[in-house]
Amino acid sequence: MPVVEIGSIWPPKGIDVFNPIEIPLLNTLILLCSGATVTYAHHAIVAGLKINAVLGLLLTLVLAFLFTLLQGFEYCSSTFTISDGIYGSTFFLATGFHGFHVLIGSIFLTICFVRLVLNHYTKQHHFNFEAAAFYWHFVDGEIVKLAILRFLTTAQRTSFAFCTLESISMSIWLFYPRFCFINLEIHRRFYQY
Repeated sequence: MPVVEIGSIWPPKGIDVFNPIEIPLLNTLILLCSGATVTYAHHAIVAGLKINAVLGLLLTLVLAFLFTLLQGFEYCSSTFTISDGIYGSTFFLATGFHGFHVLIGSIFLTICFVRLVLNHYTKQHHFNFEAAAFYWHFVDGEIVKLAILRFLTTAQRTSFAFCTLESISMSIWLFYPRFCFINLEIHRRFYQY
């Protein structure tokens, strides 16, 4: 529940927030599409279709770069800073932490792209690509959480959104890693590594 010091509402009075159906929604859709393209690349590797895998992974990297550019634009056009109280701190910490994960995932996928072009992957042996793809899906899961939270916290200035933030965050942090581990085990058993 927002406290009296910030006006008992969220976001606090005086903070001009981003419209959640503009750049935040576009960035969410970009990363969700990149999740589909990295999955396409994975299926192409498993099927032995190198050109399709290269195109799918290249498109994933282009979408990741576009996401990063839009995130930078959003930061530059922000009317508040990290030092503008709890909202600025929360916004820049959450989106910055996610942006850092996108950067790490992009580096991971770029290395996989180079290895794919150099024919280091076979139908049976491409585990590091799978690990990169699972990490990328973690990044997708985080952007969905952030999009929901940003929509809830900016759509209406209520205390309900602030309380919902904690429950959604807790459920994703508790169950998403288990989901990834179960999928990894299914893949290992199916492909018999």
